[in-house]
Amino acid sequence: MASRVRYPLKCKCGHTGELVLKENDTPYSSSWEEYSTISFDSDGYQVQGRTAGFQELFKEMPVKCPQCGTRLTEANLAEGK
Repeated sequence: MASRVRYPLKCKCGHTGELVLKENDTPYSSSWEEYSTISFDSDGYQVQGRTAGFQELFKEMPVKCPQCGTRLTEANLAEGK
C-alpha cells in the first residue's frame, strides 16, 4: 500500500500548488518514494531504499512556476509544511 503526503508550495508571484510524496508503507517490502507536483511544472522524482531530503529533491526534480517561469527551491514550501 502507498501513502501520500502533500506539502503546499507557493511561488514569489503568488501562484500556489502542492508537492506530493507517495511512499511505500507496506511492511517487509522494499521502500520507495515518488515525488510529483500539482499546479507546477516538473518531471517528478523517485528514490529506492532511502528517503530524499528537500534539498536533494528540488535539485534533482526541477520545479518551475507555470505563470512566471521561476525555478522553486525548498524555500518555496509554504507555511504548515
